[in-house]
Amino acid sequence: MKKILIIFLGIFSLLIINGRYCLAKQDVESFSVIENKMSEEFDIVENGVKFQYCTNLSENQENERIENCIMNKYGVDIVDKGNNIKAEIKNVEIDISIYSIDNKTKVEIVLINKDSSVKTESLLDIAKEIRSNEYIGTRIFQFIKYRTKYSAESIPKSIIENSKQDTIRSLEINNGRVSNIVMNDDKSINVAQVNYNSGSYLIIGTPTIFITY
Repeated sequence: MKKILIIFLGIFSLLIINGRYCLAKQDVESFSVIENKMSEEFDIVENGVKFQYCTNLSENQENERIENCIMNKYGVDIVDKGNNIKAEIKNVEIDISIYSIDNKTKVEIVLINKDSSVKTESLLDIAKEIRSNEYIGTRIFQFIKYRTKYSAESIPKSIIENSKQDTIRSLEINNGRVSNIVMNDDKSINVAQVNYNSGSYLIIGTPTIFITY
């Protein structure tokens, strides 16, 4: 059910935001503003970044470069070697996939953090340090998961006040609601409001939420 939901949400989001995959610098800054406002109201459970790019280096060359970068820069060991690299840096879980597509090497860096003091921008900094200097294009996805004190019935006031309310599009799901919202600065975010036995949660992502829930 979760896989079906995340696939549907991805399609739902891409249709609304006209197929836009990448975040420009101003989008990242806009997300940081939202994060700061929401963190004043709610407790952060986890946050994360998915960072994608391509390079002309071969899979083996990029694999070796990334392994050396992580070990030399952060002094940590690689958990799994090969085309799937896993490590932990500053309590941040890192999962890197490397594969070939259209005669280029594509790299996907996923960072998940559960330390509430670590901002999403810090995760982006780690991803950029790992990224090759010879990269071609970048796609950035970000999310933050908060624990809330109420059930998922309404979008938080701090989001509503900074959004174009006539652009809010919502879809009811079995344990809450997912919405796409255009903020006052014309940046789109996705908001998932979900209820579990363990409590109620609010997940904000841009351009899409890339975790299951």
